[in-house]
Amino acid sequence: MMSSGTTGRLRTEEKLIANRLLKGECIIWSGPPGRGIIFTARDALNIPVSLLALGFFIFFAIASARSQPPSFAWFGALLICVALYWVAGRFVLDAWMRRGMRYAVTNH
Repeated sequence: MMSSGTTGRLRTEEKLIANRLLKGECIIWSGPPGRGIIFTARDALNIPVSLLALGFFIFFAIASARSQPPSFAWFGALLICVALYWVAGRFVLDAWMRRGMRYAVTNH
């Protein structure tokens, strides 16, 4: 059985969603998406490739910083930032975005 605090919160969420419904439309189900970091099937290939890219970008950044003049060092640092997002940042961003989401299924 649900506690009264949970029921009150669900009713508040349904009221927020109800403000966006069309005339005659009613909510059948509402709730939040899954929480935390979620891996999908495409991550089985995406994660190893992103780790390889990160390693290459680190090598590129070090090699370009040692060259004279170090003209591509800033570009290597940018590539490392992109690879870090690809390796881990996208999971954190996805979890953060889903934190405030609510889904609703209606009769329309």
